[in-house]
Amino acid sequence: MPSSCSKVAVVDVDPHELVGRRLFHATRYVVARRGHGPLAEGEEVAVVRVEVEGSGPLRRVARVEEVGRGCRVVVDRDLDVHDPLQLLGRAIEALDGRPGVAVIEGQGGNVSFVKLSRPIRAPLRLKLVDVVPPRPSRMGYLRPRLNVPGPIDVEVVEVDVSRRGPVYAPCPIEGVPTFKRGGPIEEGARLMACRSSMRWAEWRGEVADVCPLSYVDEVEGADAIVARCCMFEAPRLVRFRGATPIVATSWPCTLAELSDAAFKALRLALGVVVD
Repeated sequence: MPSSCSKVAVVDVDPHELVGRRLFHATRYVVARRGHGPLAEGEEVAVVRVEVEGSGPLRRVARVEEVGRGCRVVVDRDLDVHDPLQLLGRAIEALDGRPGVAVIEGQGGNVSFVKLSRPIRAPLRLKLVDVVPPRPSRMGYLRPRLNVPGPIDVEVVEVDVSRRGPVYAPCPIEGVPTFKRGGPIEEGARLMACRSSMRWAEWRGEVADVCPLSYVDEVEGADAIVARCCMFEAPRLVRFRGATPIVATSWPCTLAELSDAAFKALRLALGVVVD
């Protein structure tokens, strides 16, 4: 799938007649059709990759490579094709989990596409791993605000770090004792921290690990996993657990970052290539 809909042009032409034509210089893909006017669901289109040469805003098509024929056309005026997570979910739904290409026209008439190379067993299971307290967790707060269309089941998995006994925090956290406020600390309570902060502070006492990445191997039934970690500033693949990608996002984790991380994890699980 293209990284931006600005790389996609819709042209009323046979794909074999594209070589030599002039297109906007940013164009990398063409939705080729035999017809005029707006795209319509059910019409026959092909998607090809083009290489252009020359200079200036309009450049000549030098080479054409087929991406897919008989593509499924979807017109959804409520869908934001600039949001890759929405685009991916809608494409999976349109193709009903089968291999193929979904061409999607969304808000403002913008057009993009997604190619699925292998069958998908729906629903896809995306797990967002976080720790509590405090409650709600950051993932728990963001989940209702995350727009994920199509057959994708998104579940927040919250690990209670106080499940093995009392804890206290180095900084104020709602519902957790902290020595910064002079409250009583139960005997045997463990400090809420992670491996990185323990090394930094040279801590040697009992610790309740608050890094969500430490708990991803306890998560079952996931096709893709996203977890927060203070060692990452942007969504990044950490590793694969079998075929399941584990993607980390920043500790503050904005809604935009979560959407980006979720898309990255799901596309890696599906083998979808972004160009």
